[in-house]
Amino acid sequence: MNMLISYSNDKSKKIDLIIKSAIVHLWFVIIHPFEYGNGTIARALSDMFLTRSESSPKQILLNVISN
Repeated sequence: MNMLISYSNDKSKKIDLIIKSAIVHLWFVIIHPFEYGNGTIARALSDMFLTRSESSPKQILLNVISN
């Protein structure tokens, strides 16, 4: 988990945030640290990187709350 957090916060590498979003999402799902809510948190992490991406035409926060 510490490696994931370090990777997520590392700004020294010039990786597109859309790619980083996918990597962080997959990494979190693979770690699966909680009994419930892993998918929701993984989507929230992805959305955070997507909204920060400069290559995104619009910065939209996606809905991660499921009914």
